[in-house]
Amino acid sequence: MKRILLIILSTITLCSCGDFLEPKSQHEFVPETVEVINEMLLGSAYLSDINVGCMGMSDFLSDDVSTLNTYSFESSLGSNESKLQYLEPIFGWNYDAQIVKDNNVFDNTYKNLYKKIMGCNAALDYVDDCSGTDNERAFAKGQALFLRSFYYFMLVNFYAPPYASAPDALGVPLRLESTLEDYELTRNTVKDVYERIITDLTTAENLFLSLPITTQRNKNFKVSLPVIQLIKSRVLLYMERWDEAAVYAKKVITDWDFSLYDLNSFIQSSSEPYYSNFTTFQCPETIWAWGLPSDFLSNGCKVLYSTLSASKGSYVWTTPSESLLSLYTTDDLRKANYILTESRTHTNLVCRGKIRVSNKVAVTTSEVFGHAIRLPEAYLNYAEACLLKPEKDEEQALWALEKLRKSKFKEGSVYEVPADKRTGEALLQFCREERRRELCFEGHRWMDLRRQGMPSFSRTFDVGTGETTSYTLQKNDPAYTFPIPSASMDANPALIQNEISGDHQSL
Repeated sequence: MKRILLIILSTITLCSCGDFLEPKSQHEFVPETVEVINEMLLGSAYLSDINVGCMGMSDFLSDDVSTLNTYSFESSLGSNESKLQYLEPIFGWNYDAQIVKDNNVFDNTYKNLYKKIMGCNAALDYVDDCSGTDNERAFAKGQALFLRSFYYFMLVNFYAPPYASAPDALGVPLRLESTLEDYELTRNTVKDVYERIITDLTTAENLFLSLPITTQRNKNFKVSLPVIQLIKSRVLLYMERWDEAAVYAKKVITDWDFSLYDLNSFIQSSSEPYYSNFTTFQCPETIWAWGLPSDFLSNGCKVLYSTLSASKGSYVWTTPSESLLSLYTTDDLRKANYILTESRTHTNLVCRGKIRVSNKVAVTTSEVFGHAIRLPEAYLNYAEACLLKPEKDEEQALWALEKLRKSKFKEGSVYEVPADKRTGEALLQFCREERRRELCFEGHRWMDLRRQGMPSFSRTFDVGTGETTSYTLQKNDPAYTFPIPSASMDANPALIQNEISGDHQSL
């Protein structure tokens, strides 16, 4: 059955890659070299060809977005009218609405991540039987293990309760081999999934440590040792293993040659009116980049960008929340660089990710990558872990926060943590606010809300007619966890559905 799977994966991956191995028969393809395994990983395991819509959509669901707006140059909403019919229930966390199900809003992320996990498993099942050097084999296995752990981390944070509050709750099914045999997979616990993630990351790290330094640190889209270490610090942070999270975050800061991007160095010109791109390897902060810009343009998250050059018709945009905007002080350059100003209508602020985007021409989505894992996260993981570990270290937390802030504030301005927030609970709160300021619209906020107590907040749905609807997400609301897609439930009767949240419309 594994061999049948290899035919499927290899047909997609190898058909345009030159003179690769021929199948032994029309029913069988068995890779014989590690080189072929690496080629298979590129097409079947890396996120370079499919959308992971929930990564963009999670920002749309968080408290960093306050209002969904429309603007029309004509008398009607035009093409946006049908779009708004399914955006409103998503905006109001009504995942059970039929129109949301019909648009497969949650299905694609679940399906596509498991599809990539299958590619990782296929590589791991075959690589030890392939010819190649020990280093080639270690590199292939390390990539596959990291990618599998990363995809399970996303799945368990979208489709299961947070680890901190419910480690024994139902997580997601763990599939660790590439068999296509039909059998019913039950949901492993959240703790089980996290422990597998840590196991895979640790094994991947050890494999990369056995490689030459030139292979450990890839300055391209392939997996590298620093991204393994950074994601390990993130996972350990979510598991509240603070000491270990601090160790791994510090490794990324001190052991590699990444540097913080000084926002003073970026000048926006009228002839090239683009906001800076943080998802390219030309950015000194970028440790790893992945996914597509269209992750922000599918389903509910397409409202994160607008075709602002349109001279007629209508468009939709999301307004950053006042609770986010109020966190930026006058000298903080991140507000001007991380949040789009819609210049044609003067004062509108538009939520944006960190891809290349303009406020004068149509949104640019042709870049290879839509997401980046950046050095600032290492500083923020380190600071938070230092403040929460048993022997807390406020001095080191202040160092990390101020090192980061210095690169994001106007030269000569005061970037230090204020005197009344330099210790105790006030410093921890400031650290979490700094995380929100720095990592906005990168897919972090929704997960941070989940692990930090799932608080209540409200937003307003506004279609530009003068009538608005307010929605409130309650504390510990079931809507903090996405439903398992209906198609997956139908295909596997062993799955148990998550609790479906009720109506969030404020009265």
